[in-house]
Amino acid sequence: EDLTPYLAQIKVKTLILWGANDRTTPLSDARTMAEIITEARLEIIADAGHKPHQDCPEKLLEIILSFVK
Repeated sequence: EDLTPYLAQIKVKTLILWGANDRTTPLSDARTMAEIITEARLEIIADAGHKPHQDCPEKLLEIILSFVK
């Protein structure tokens, strides 16, 4: 299901986290989201796949804490 048309409705600061080695959902999807959501920040985690919370939990935490500050 393509939900891309709804992305423009997101009007709050948004953190998009993506694993550079994600083989389930392509990085191009993340870039599309970041382009359409006006207040988006895309963070790509180099050593992570589709589950960055399992692959690189420390890096993920660092990015999230930086975003919420």
